Amino acid sequence: MVKQIVRDTFLLSQSSKEAAKADIGTGIDLMDTLRANSDRCVGLAANMIGGLKGDIIVHTEATDLVMFNPVITNRSDKYEACEGCLSMDGLRKTVRFSEIDVRFRDMNWKIRTMHFSGYTAQILLRDLLHNQVKLQSVAHRPKDIGYSKVHGIKVGLNLQLLTLILF
Repeated sequence: MVKQIVRDTFLLSQSSKEAAKADIGTGIDLMDTLRANSDRCVGLAANMIGGLKGDIIVHTEATDLVMFNPVITNRSDKYEACEGCLSMDGLRKTVRFSEIDVRFRDMNWKIRTMHFSGYTAQILLRDLLHNQVKLQSVAHRPKDIGYSKVHGIKVGLNLQLLTLILF
């Protein structure tokens, strides 16, 4: 079902919970909503349509790819980008990586690991951070992200995203 894009900063600032197999319906809603906004959108996070689960969708060269509980396992080639968002007005400068590896569950709930580069990697990073407010990274720690342990899991808080939401 096509959902309305959320612009409420309180909802957008909430960390997502881990998605479960029962959340596949949100993946379908993400697909429908991305297609309905394809003229102005290349990726969505669940919180952008009212969900607080760890799922995102990104338009790749091959398909619209839904990812549940994505985790960045490797990244390289840091650069500065300027991005817009359907949930917030204006453009923002941010740091991205041109090469990333991501582990996630697909729509069939199978665990996959994929490599992304260029613009697709940029979109994926934006939506992962947008949805989860945290970045789980196994291989590297960027300087602009603070880390702590939550339930034994290493998580990071994206300070740039909080700045965008709060100011």
